[in-house]
Amino acid sequence: MWFLLRATFWISLVLLIVPLETGATSKAPAVSPLEALSVAQAAVEDAKGFCTRNPAACETGAAALVTVGERARVGVRMLNTYLDENLPAESPAPASATLPAAPQASAPLTTSSIPTSHAAALAITVPLPRARP
Repeated sequence: MWFLLRATFWISLVLLIVPLETGATSKAPAVSPLEALSVAQAAVEDAKGFCTRNPAACETGAAALVTVGERARVGVRMLNTYLDENLPAESPAPASATLPAAPQASAPLTTSSIPTSHAAALAITVPLPRARP
């Protein structure tokens, strides 16, 4: 929900700032970016004073947020209990199975040390551009 509100705000701000040709048939009054900014500031100031004008609405909203938080906590606790009871315990994998053996630093790289699945990739040649006259 907040993503949609933020996206709407930024898109409308960009549309107000970017000059676009609307054509001569447009009857809407032009709004400058400074006017749009002052209107946005007035809207923020109005939103700040909402709780002073409607204290009952703010109290109800705060109680609803507390209830949602408690239910989310109980839901996560139930999910954690369910997963602990129904998922098998993980056994640690042997160290040799997790990482392949590292190649020796002193051994030179030859075509015999490359797996056959990658040998076909080495046979590809890249054509060079023709020389300029």
